[in-house]
Amino acid sequence: MSCRWISRCVVVLLLLAELTGCGGGHVAGGTRGTLHAGSVLLGDIQVTVHRVDGAIFDVVGAGITRADGRFDLVQPGARSALHLSPGEYRVTLESVGAVPLWFAHEYYSAKTSPLHVNWTIKSLQLDLDIPLPVAGR
Repeated sequence: MSCRWISRCVVVLLLLAELTGCGGGHVAGGTRGTLHAGSVLLGDIQVTVHRVDGAIFDVVGAGITRADGRFDLVQPGARSALHLSPGEYRVTLESVGAVPLWFAHEYYSAKTSPLHVNWTIKSLQLDLDIPLPVAGR
């Protein structure tokens, strides 16, 4: 197993534990967003936000979409809510549900993800619209 795979599993487990009430309580109130493919709302997807600084992409937080495609961002380790500060971000996606969804390969890496966000002080929430992913494999 690669370190990258293990770290992703740890992030998913921490987020799931926090979102399902395991551990120290529910973290809420971070930057909100919605993930959809046109009118299709996508649930059980880990949305990871990376701050762009030149060629460096640092993970600043993540959220897992609910059945209605909505999510709240939390800081790494799900310690507290994440409120995005103004700046440039890239978003990566990964299916975490019982029926996996498969995205185009570029959505798995911050270097290649087409989900670019220029967050400003006037921004209210993330609206992520992607092509429809493929279910199962």
